[in-house]
Amino acid sequence: MVAIHTSEDIIRALREDPDLLDQVRRAVMTDEVLALPGQFAEMLATQNSMIETQNRILADLAETRQTLTETRQTQTDMLDIQNRILADLAETRQTLAETRQTQAEMLDIQNRILADLDDTRRTVAEMLHTQNGILASQEEMRRDIKEQHRMYRRQHDDLGNFRGNYSYNAAKKNSLEIAYLFVGLHGLRRARCRVLTEDELGDMLDKNVEAVEELGLRDRAWGTFENADVIAAVTERNSVEPRFYISIEASYTGDMEDVLRATDHAKIIRRSTGLEAYAVVTSVRLTPGIEGSVFYDVPEFLGANDEDVPLWYRLGESEPDLPPPR
Repeated sequence: MVAIHTSEDIIRALREDPDLLDQVRRAVMTDEVLALPGQFAEMLATQNSMIETQNRILADLAETRQTLTETRQTQTDMLDIQNRILADLAETRQTLAETRQTQAEMLDIQNRILADLDDTRRTVAEMLHTQNGILASQEEMRRDIKEQHRMYRRQHDDLGNFRGNYSYNAAKKNSLEIAYLFVGLHGLRRARCRVLTEDELGDMLDKNVEAVEELGLRDRAWGTFENADVIAAVTERNSVEPRFYISIEASYTGDMEDVLRATDHAKIIRRSTGLEAYAVVTSVRLTPGIEGSVFYDVPEFLGANDEDVPLWYRLGESEPDLPPPR
């Protein structure tokens, strides 16, 4: 037993002897006071639990508010034409009756939309039926137009052939008249014009290949020379000796190819025979744009002495009778 003389001895004894301290507490404090620490701890635990529960409730409420806000925004966007019935749902807490009224209005609008869609489907079906009829009519029209095109294409080809034959025959028929444009230059009194055959032109070209090569003509000239429209040797009436030649290209509408063929062939004849050869294009008309590529006047043509520009001899315009369309 510790000797106790002062208050400090009492305190030291209580600190050193837990049992003594507990006996003193029981002697000094009532049961209610002794129970206070435990009750306080339990109260704190309960309060903390309540705070946690409230926090969870607040979080749930916040989440609920967020969900309702998002739902309200979605419904607002979808039902904008229905006066934004469900706007501000999360903030204003609209009643169930208002929501039901809104749904009833939505159902009514949907029914009207479905009715309008039915009308639209019927209208579209009628339009499709009409359109199909139009398409069928257009297809029939297309076939008719195609047949007309074939008919006129055949007629055009026939006309082209007739015009080509007419131009060739007219050029051949007028070859002597064309030759007489130049006989005075060669001292002829009574001229004769003989059209050379394809074999004669081929022989002329074969015998003068190297000389013709030196002219540097386009390659096409080698193929067109033997098939020229009219290449004629002009002689005195009582002689077979050529005095000059004429190179004629005939078309209904003269173009640059006729100009090139006539001048190419004339150059080949000059180089092969050593005699003058006059390039002439005969046609009813000229293609627009080549007027400056031909001479219209004989003196001008002769005075220019330009081997690349032919004389244009105009044929009389004649439209042959065509057979009826097939």
